Amino acid sequence: MAKQKTGRKVFSTTAAAAMAATAVIPTATLAADVSFPDVENDNNNNWYKDSVDYLASQGYIQGDQNGNFNPKDFIKRHSAAEVLRKALDLSTEGTEDFSDVTTDDWFYESVVAVSPEIFQGDGYGNFMPEKVLTRQEAAVAIVDAYGMTGEAELTFADSDNIASWAKEAAEIALENGVITGKPDNLFAPTDEITRAEFAVMVKRASEASDLVPEVASVSAIDADTLEVTLSNGEVVTVDLTDVVLEVNVETEVTFTIDGVEYTELVTYVPDYAALAEAEIAELEGITIETISDLEVVADAVAAAEEAVALVEDADVQAALQARIDAVVEANEATLADVVASVNNATTQVQLNNALQAFFNNVNSNLITQYDNVLDGTEVSVEEIQADINNVNVVSAVAAATNQIELLEALNNNGFESVNPDLIAEYAAVITGDETTIAEIQTDIDLVNAEATVDALLAVDGSLAADQAEIDAAQDLVTALVDAGVLPASNDLQVTIDNAQDLLDIQVAIEEAQAAVAALVDANGNLAADQAEINEAQELVDALVAQGVTLPDADNDGTIDVQELINEAQALLVTEVTETVAALVDAEGNLVADQTEIDEAQELVDALVAAGESIEVDTNGDGVADTTLQAQIDAAQASLYAQIEAQVTADIEGFVDADGNVVATQADLEATQELIDVLVAAEQPIDVDTDGDGVADTTLQAQLDEIQDLLAVQNIYAATTATELQPLLVNLLNTTTYSNLTLAQRVEVANQFLDVLANNDYATTGEIATSLDLVADEYNTEIIAVNDATTISATDTALEALDIPEYEALTAAQQLVAAEAVLNNKPETGYTTIAQLVEQF
Repeated sequence: MAKQKTGRKVFSTTAAAAMAATAVIPTATLAADVSFPDVENDNNNNWYKDSVDYLASQGYIQGDQNGNFNPKDFIKRHSAAEVLRKALDLSTEGTEDFSDVTTDDWFYESVVAVSPEIFQGDGYGNFMPEKVLTRQEAAVAIVDAYGMTGEAELTFADSDNIASWAKEAAEIALENGVITGKPDNLFAPTDEITRAEFAVMVKRASEASDLVPEVASVSAIDADTLEVTLSNGEVVTVDLTDVVLEVNVETEVTFTIDGVEYTELVTYVPDYAALAEAEIAELEGITIETISDLEVVADAVAAAEEAVALVEDADVQAALQARIDAVVEANEATLADVVASVNNATTQVQLNNALQAFFNNVNSNLITQYDNVLDGTEVSVEEIQADINNVNVVSAVAAATNQIELLEALNNNGFESVNPDLIAEYAAVITGDETTIAEIQTDIDLVNAEATVDALLAVDGSLAADQAEIDAAQDLVTALVDAGVLPASNDLQVTIDNAQDLLDIQVAIEEAQAAVAALVDANGNLAADQAEINEAQELVDALVAQGVTLPDADNDGTIDVQELINEAQALLVTEVTETVAALVDAEGNLVADQTEIDEAQELVDALVAAGESIEVDTNGDGVADTTLQAQIDAAQASLYAQIEAQVTADIEGFVDADGNVVATQADLEATQELIDVLVAAEQPIDVDTDGDGVADTTLQAQLDEIQDLLAVQNIYAATTATELQPLLVNLLNTTTYSNLTLAQRVEVANQFLDVLANNDYATTGEIATSLDLVADEYNTEIIAVNDATTISATDTALEALDIPEYEALTAAQQLVAAEAVLNNKPETGYTTIAQLVEQF
């Protein structure tokens, strides 16, 4: 028997396909009418006939057009691929792509199925389908196809002739009886193999390999359990670990059976009625014998009702619910009998028996206490059990004769937050007169709260807790107030509030000290701006307003933190003063730009907002002779003067002695930005050009004139309509021209080149007026062509357009062209000269 490889991945398709690949089909199942004439008539067929008949009966091989098998012909790679694909029911999906195999070939699917796991190409993209297999190639293909393993010593006379890449496969094939050798003890590795020999090898491999069974069918038992039927008839229950099936959703699942991994598509369609039936059957099988069974019954009822709710058939659902109701009703009757047995007990013996029969933790020694508590008014077993538990716990606590026994009783009976360190306090308040667990728990909670609150403050009244400890104390007291144990106003709350106030002040002091300390670094240098100084001052002022006493180390009447703030403020004033002074050099010349002036202004504004004096003593005589604001204003004025001078110089240099603009558009835009700065600052931009002391223009007007002159120059510099058209659109303010289409604007621009050549316009306004006249004439002439109804009128209209192509025609040709223009006129009319020229 072959040694089967484990862990093979098998992708199953349909159940029918899976059944076609069962492990070994007995020869007895072969159809009697499957035969080939040339095999039947071969007197030497005894060694291969059974194999051929078996493969034929399974549909793995077939004859030629004459019905012959041709057993002595050599088998080619494509035929071998076909046999193995069918024998193993291999998937025909794959990504192998060979240049010598196309989708039209009859063996295409088989080549895809066996590549590259069983057959490989030649390394150059070819499968070589017509190549005949050798015996060693056949051994490798069959061993790989059937996943066979094993080893054997090769003792053939020609074993050394077996290729190294085929030697392992030859050993496995020999071990599994797939190849037995030829006469004279030869393996004949390079001999070409016949169709009969290949059939024998495949049949032997099938019998020896015990093929991995396929999945015949798979169904979902529930969301994480499958029932899998294999092709060998085995039925396996599989628990899914990596996926939970969604209802009515097709899901791909992967699972392993006997070391073989399978991947299948499964749709979980639950039989809700059957699921509900199973849950109800489980419920019906539960008997209530003690109170401990109630939780089990409750869970079972919930599960059953949840399952019934999913049943779609209303009648079925009602019938199933009726069964649940019947169980619930029966259980209620049982519990009612239990309650009655307790309530109807007339002696302590009867009561003890009734309690012992059903309830938990019944202590016969406490029957008198139970009798005192159970007064016959109880309506449920839960109420009776609660009374029993209460008596047990209260009795255990009351029986304690010392603190050790009390602590043990409290710990063993479920009381919460028991603190061994407070056992003496518990003993002092738990008197033994308590009748309920709740009363004892209240005693414990009150002791805990008092101890926790007392620990918030030291003996001298100072704070001894952090925020978490205060919060914990507050939670305890709030719970007691909510439970009605303490009034809303109580001494414990007063203590908590005092502790919180002390902590808030402590935190505020720490925040103020940290903020003040950060104002100046370790070297005494300022490390803050005005906003940070202001923030520190606000924190200190808030503490002072609350009456908090802050340290005054030198007893000069100014607290230490205020002295530090004052020091930082003084450093800031000095720093701002130096910053403002640095706007000009020692000779008073401006050395700052607008950004630096703006930054200095922000610093001064902050000082003013903080109430600081901004007066400055510039000559050192101890008397202020200016202010920081005045210094900034002077620097700003100097900057504006520089800008104005720069603009004036720029404008003078933009035009040469001949009146031509020698600046670029970028130069003009840069100067415009400078003028905009002056205008935004409301600085005068008037100019006196004739020196009479009266302004007769402005810097803006001068720049506008240069801008217009540059536009005129650019327009005159254009040499083609394509160059001119965008300039006319972007630089001129026109009416007619700007409303033309692009094609029309190009044609008018072409006409306007002649106009420019014959006219010397000084401004863009003059150019725009002339351009609109040309555009109006263009429109009029196009309209005339469209309005013409005769060849003669069309000819006249075309002549008026001065179209070079039309003027080049003879008179007779012009009439022919005019007729074409008239007859081929579009419904919407002509819109461009180019359309007219197309008709010439």
